[in-house]
Amino acid sequence: MREEGFSPSNFSELKEELRTQRKETKNLEKKVEELMARVINAEKVINEMREMKTMTREIHDKCTSFSNRLDQLEERVSAIEDQMNEMKREEKPK
Repeated sequence: MREEGFSPSNFSELKEELRTQRKETKNLEKKVEELMARVINAEKVINEMREMKTMTREIHDKCTSFSNRLDQLEERVSAIEDQMNEMKREEKPK
């Protein structure tokens, strides 16, 4: 700033403008901190949801495997029942 444009009234105005800008800057810093905290929380939630998705997929896979084993067991039981019924039919004529 040139000396000829400097006056006590300008200094007071500049000082007040700096105070105003400092307050605005502090407010913006607070907002940025709040937003960063929200982003961090959102990232945590996303990570938890990914973990839950993985766990859900694992549970689904285990349920599918269990269901397949039950189907195989039912087939074996049915085959054994068929054999038992066949054996009973063979024993009746005796």
